[in-house]
Amino acid sequence: METGSYGASVETLPDPTTLTPQERVDRLVDAVESDDLLGVVLFLKFLEEGEINACSSSTAKSPLEAALGGHSSKPTFRRLILECLLHAGASSNSFAQGHSPDEHDSFKEIIEQWQSGGQEKAGEAWRLSKETDLQELEHWVRVRTNFSSGASTTADPPDAAMLSLPTSAPASNQTAPQSPLQPRFTDEAAHVDQSLGASGPSFHQSGSPSPVQSKDDPEFWITVTDIPPAFGERWLFDTLSKNGVVMQDCLVGPLSGLARRFAFVAFGTSADRERALDTLDHCRCFDTHLSAHPFYDDRTNSDRPDFGGTQRRQDAYLGTTRNAANASHATNRRIIIKHLPDWAEQRRVIDFVDCALGERLARQVDVLQPKGKHEKIAIVNFHRHSDAVRAFEIIDGATFDGRAVAVLWKADKTNVKQGKDGIVGSRPAVSQIDAQPSEEALLRLEGGAQSLIVSHDVTPEPATPGPSQRHVATTVSTLPAENFSDLRADPVLLPSPPLPPIQQAMLNTDLSRLRSPIVGLSEHRIAALQRIWDASDTPPSSSKRELPVQVAFGFLSRDEARNAMRRNEQRPAFPEDEVQQKRYEEFLRAQAGESRDWYMFFLESLAQHNSLGSTFVDKLASSVPVDDEPMVVD
Repeated sequence: METGSYGASVETLPDPTTLTPQERVDRLVDAVESDDLLGVVLFLKFLEEGEINACSSSTAKSPLEAALGGHSSKPTFRRLILECLLHAGASSNSFAQGHSPDEHDSFKEIIEQWQSGGQEKAGEAWRLSKETDLQELEHWVRVRTNFSSGASTTADPPDAAMLSLPTSAPASNQTAPQSPLQPRFTDEAAHVDQSLGASGPSFHQSGSPSPVQSKDDPEFWITVTDIPPAFGERWLFDTLSKNGVVMQDCLVGPLSGLARRFAFVAFGTSADRERALDTLDHCRCFDTHLSAHPFYDDRTNSDRPDFGGTQRRQDAYLGTTRNAANASHATNRRIIIKHLPDWAEQRRVIDFVDCALGERLARQVDVLQPKGKHEKIAIVNFHRHSDAVRAFEIIDGATFDGRAVAVLWKADKTNVKQGKDGIVGSRPAVSQIDAQPSEEALLRLEGGAQSLIVSHDVTPEPATPGPSQRHVATTVSTLPAENFSDLRADPVLLPSPPLPPIQQAMLNTDLSRLRSPIVGLSEHRIAALQRIWDASDTPPSSSKRELPVQVAFGFLSRDEARNAMRRNEQRPAFPEDEVQQKRYEEFLRAQAGESRDWYMFFLESLAQHNSLGSTFVDKLASSVPVDDEPMVVD
């Protein structure tokens, strides 16, 4: 038995491959009854067909029966365990027939709605049981236990301090004995917290006292957990601002790369902190509810985060507008994009920036992955400071592959005193959250750091008009996607032969629809689309051409949608427009979870368009040329 931060003795989990099928079922049922989410997921990974519905030799209960029956001291974990079992194929038929409803009344809704949308809603259980490795899951369980109960985390390794801080003050100032937590499963060599990328020592490790806080530091902090990845610093700032709360700083980080984020948020007054807690605690975001608590570090008896000796975070998040105006000087042209997923590639980041701005403004893009981190960053260099400011305001808070990104200014080395990582107001010791090394630091990493940096200079090279440019111009619409954004950069290099007046007038009418507020395409995008109709004197190099498209779907909470549906029944929103009224009702039903037509109509139309284009090209490729067909004489 070992003692960890779970607050009690926990048993080291055995290797499931060494157990018999019955022993695996017995251990799974035991893990379910003790709300041991880590143990449940471990045994589910090794269950063979049929074992999920087998019964324990001691209790004669199946794993699902154990989850639905009996008292649970951790209802949140028990709910996740129940959903994990259902994802694994557990059958509820026998249980529903042989047990009275009051035994599992609290989870009855999960069973009843599993086949009618409940399975899709249980996304977190799917990620934890199917996509998360055991090291990350153990850390997630430990952090979630501490966040929800306020239990002491002094048994955790010092490097995990910033991720393991409890969110409520302890009942007393007694300090528990220090004891490093060991992983409960023994066949993984690396420590659970190595995946966090923690590197530099903190004052906890050196035995030094907590640094004295500056008078200018925000005094009141809260911790927010269970934040969906599509929500970040900008959303927190805007949400609090709408409720009259002034936020003085915000740090957002992932829970070891899992599907939920956490944030430390600072305020200047206790009144703002209390209003923020009222606003954010239990606030619904998509399919989850946020959890917000006062910040407290029981290692230092401090109610403020430790930034590793710095007295003031000069890069404090003060909202997009203020941060965009806080460039180091009026010629700063470089920004940093944070929170990119580790699969973000240089080309996609370039397209993301271009699409957000509606035109090619970036001069150079460097994509970096700090050692041991789950996220990447991008350093974007612009031609003009005004372009960088515009990009800052647009990209901060935008989503890349479903993840909200944040933007910082990159320090100019000649005009501003910078931190050791080259970022304005760097916070060197917060490596557990999102500290980012500089380009120079990455170049000194062992193991060939050049592979960590993907640089792409997007500055158009000077060219002299001639036959080669003419060839590019006439074939631009047939090039694949990886060349599309390069060729759209400079319309001067892309001349096109004039179209007949009547045809040009018809195209102008069609293209004018793209300038409407509903579509909202920029002139650069419209010019690129117009070249699709340009004549080509040479055969295409590919039978396909692609155009990146960004789609924004309106979103309402389920309660908002249902209230709107009731109001719409009494007073139609578009009484004079039958078509628009029908679309509005489809939209509300989709937001209420009663229909998918609103989204499926768009996706099916897009899929049909793509499929028909390929079908027609294939048809032409397989057909007999007109010149080769035999002439029929009557």
